[in-house]
Amino acid sequence: MREVAVLLATYNGEKYIEEQLKSILDQDFKNFTLFIRDDGSNDGTLDILSKYLNEDKRIKLISDEHSNTGQLRNFSALMDYATKYSYVFFSDQDDIWNENKISVSLSELKKKENISQGPLLLFTNYKNFFSDSNEEVQVYNDKNKFYTKNLFVQNWIMGCTVVINQELLIASLNIPQNAENHDNWIANVAATVGKVHYTDVVTMKHRIHENNVTTRIGYREKRLDFVKKYYKNRYIYLNRRMGVLDELNKRFYDNHLYTNNKGFKEYRILMEKYGKSAVFYSWIKKFKGFSKKQTLLFYMILMSKKKS
Repeated sequence: MREVAVLLATYNGEKYIEEQLKSILDQDFKNFTLFIRDDGSNDGTLDILSKYLNEDKRIKLISDEHSNTGQLRNFSALMDYATKYSYVFFSDQDDIWNENKISVSLSELKKKENISQGPLLLFTNYKNFFSDSNEEVQVYNDKNKFYTKNLFVQNWIMGCTVVINQELLIASLNIPQNAENHDNWIANVAATVGKVHYTDVVTMKHRIHENNVTTRIGYREKRLDFVKKYYKNRYIYLNRRMGVLDELNKRFYDNHLYTNNKGFKEYRILMEKYGKSAVFYSWIKKFKGFSKKQTLLFYMILMSKKKS
């Protein structure tokens, strides 16, 4: 069994990709394969990748007939190449990994495997790195409480901070089209049939810049504007949630890990409720967003939900 695969999805990333490649290849843990799939870049990304491909045998550049499929499908395609590896990491093209990211994450996940078997996900702390100011802000602090079932409400786990074992990778293959993104889907699968663990070690910098696929609340728009936009799209959110839950239910209904998952069953019940009843049930069962504001916004969305 091969041990570690790193999956890197690229698209028009020439500005930052070289710095990220160096940070991955310079890890203190050396025994890994770096799978890269480009999604049809039309800048200098492929030239940079070709240069490193010729210099380091650990790099495997994936080529297929598909392009411009988007980040979700890009990572979904990459995951198919990692099924023979014991552990899998995910990488954005514009971040910077600390030298010990792989070794720290791998060590912590192996400790968890000694305690429990089955699909496992471990995520670490990280810093947001603002390109325009070089400011660095640590994301998680001692006040943060991580309750796995609340991943169904809001995913706070960045895929680039994650390592998963082979069992979770296999369970997460073929990401459904209606999933929000690959890290949301994998976190939801882990919350349904596996276990989610956290280690409070900063292992990387997540670069915030004008072309991020995703950014955290408040970094590129006022909080009130974000809330208005999120609330305006509340039915899209609810439909997407139901679609993902249906997919999870379809895939794992007969799985004994799923049948013992109280949190997933409760969230299914919540999604079938509406209005005040939904809010009350959510409060009783302690379903929350990552922050008080996100929880309030979630309640607002539930209140606006109409009977089907």
